Amino acid sequence: VPRQPEHLLALPGVGPKMMTLVMQTCWNEIVGICVDTHVHRIANRLGWVETWSHVGNSMLRKKAGHAKATQRPERTRQFLESWLPRDLWP
Repeated sequence: VPRQPEHLLALPGVGPKMMTLVMQTCWNEIVGICVDTHVHRIANRLGWVETWSHVGNSMLRKKAGHAKATQRPERTRQFLESWLPRDLWP
């Protein structure tokens, strides 16, 4: 199993979620937040991010300015990593 995230991502069928899981499980390295459909949906429900169809309805967005429109888990991961403190990622 490759040790570098970019080498894992180069393997067929390996995306950001699987790369993040492998890095944490095999090498005990936290390189990101693992976001699947469920985390994506919960983050939207909590108002941490918003799907494009719900833009403008989040109380968190209006109060704190954190929420950003995301339609896919990968965009949710990128946005969560941009503001969530790194020590809370695992």
